[in-house]
Amino acid sequence: MNIISSFSYPGGLDGLCYDGEYLWIGMWSSSIYKIDTTGNFIGSWPAPEGSYSYGMAFDGTHLWHSQKDLKKIYELDYNNPTVVIQSFTVTWTPKDLAWYNGHLWATANGDFVYELDPTNMSILSSYPSGRPFTAGLAIGGGYLWFGSNNSNKGMVYKVDMPLAIEEVEFTALSGVRCCKLRWNVNMEIDIVQYILYRKSDRGAYDYFEISRITASGSSPSPKTYSYKDENVGVGERYSYKLCLEKTDGSKKWFGPVSVKIEEVKPYLSIYPNPSRNNVEISYGIPETGKRENRNFPVSQFPISLCIYDMSGRLVKSFSVFSPHPSLIGSVSWDGNAGGKGRRVPAGIYFVKLKSENYSLGKKITLLK
Repeated sequence: MNIISSFSYPGGLDGLCYDGEYLWIGMWSSSIYKIDTTGNFIGSWPAPEGSYSYGMAFDGTHLWHSQKDLKKIYELDYNNPTVVIQSFTVTWTPKDLAWYNGHLWATANGDFVYELDPTNMSILSSYPSGRPFTAGLAIGGGYLWFGSNNSNKGMVYKVDMPLAIEEVEFTALSGVRCCKLRWNVNMEIDIVQYILYRKSDRGAYDYFEISRITASGSSPSPKTYSYKDENVGVGERYSYKLCLEKTDGSKKWFGPVSVKIEEVKPYLSIYPNPSRNNVEISYGIPETGKRENRNFPVSQFPISLCIYDMSGRLVKSFSVFSPHPSLIGSVSWDGNAGGKGRRVPAGIYFVKLKSENYSLGKKITLLK
């Protein structure tokens, strides 16, 4: 287990959870902390009823918190954790919490892991940990993980249990004036839909919904989904979150992932070269300026692609229009001149790509 990064803060950590963007800490002795993933303090709230602040979990909408000494579990408002939505008194000692598949999980009495019905805290399943001082709890990677602390020696255990757990790889890549979102799911269990959220790192607004994609329901096989977000600006950075919604209404969050929308770099390529038959001419043109200065419709930005012989005579031209002031694409040339269907002689020819602000050229060698 390689440590990628770490940070310190005053106080003692007991419970810990991640909401897709921020970390929440059950802070000893009676506080709840919210921090970002680099350790910056966001906010703190008194734990309900004081006493021993412990476990933390997030169900996609609300926070869950446990009080070890009072033997209570609370459902809390995400934006204001001092607001208790409901509370439950249990007969056992709750420590850390986790949320999975619509159920709450808890380390209990120092040597058990319980699966709980979140509506009444009834114990659905009970697993003896086999280790004293069982405390920390997490579910991920297809396994249940728990931690114990005895005689100042901390241990983390990876437990192979019959848990069907969705693991999602969520990525964002910059495309041409768009962001390409992709998520791979190792399995689907009662999933209704995926909901995508976006925010601009420059804007003041929070995440807002941009799309809903219907899931296949339940599938033991891996699935891949994708979405192209074209409502973006060149040079801006965006963050995305993915929400997985279940048939029981529960939610699971992934992300955020962040990407800066890059502009096209100018290029012109020819393949094969030299060639005896067809050649493929690929090209890319970056942003050409502000649209309001155009004398032609904003939906069409003319880009010329022409082929000349050694004397500078025009042999073939391709009319290319782009819905954006940037463009990537390709055309195929069969060696014929104009629209006459007459093949030009073997020799050297020149390709020129021109837009308002760019001009690129390359040589083509045609063989007999």
